Amino acid sequence: MASEYMNHMHGVRKPKVGLLNIGEEANKGREEYVEAHSLLSKVLPNFKGNVEARDLFKGNIDVVVCDGFVGNNLLKFAEGWIHHVHREVTSQLISDERNIDKSALNDIFTDIISEYEYEESGGSFLLGIKGICMICHGASPARAIKNAILSTAQSVKEKLVESIRVGISRTVAQIEII
Repeated sequence: MASEYMNHMHGVRKPKVGLLNIGEEANKGREEYVEAHSLLSKVLPNFKGNVEARDLFKGNIDVVVCDGFVGNNLLKFAEGWIHHVHREVTSQLISDERNIDKSALNDIFTDIISEYEYEESGGSFLLGIKGICMICHGASPARAIKNAILSTAQSVKEKLVESIRVGISRTVAQIEII
């Protein structure tokens, strides 16, 4: 479903998919992870195997497969971490007496943060084949809610659910062959 989303909504024609796990080896993790790896490797031509959390920001993976609990915690950690690093660097720059262009460095951090800012998308889709559902942080500001509504409207306009339905049908047909 996420591959279809990336293809249909973001134009990533062959999204690279990784299974979030505790190691890169196919036999790592609990039984359900080993089974998921086996199935994904058979039905997704762009499946790149297991990926560790430390490698998620390298740009090698377009779609990360994980359960909702893990994914939610991962997202919240990443959001907090980037803001923490920005605060720490800002604090160090304020007390640093070297001749560093602090304004330019702050602008660079602001640009980096904006790439990962959840308020831009507003929330996350719960992908399915029967409808559109967008979830947002409970503490989302008005800007995030507005962008969530706009993203949801765009997904309806672009017939995301139908695209997912067609993609799932293709995948199920492949599974039945296996």
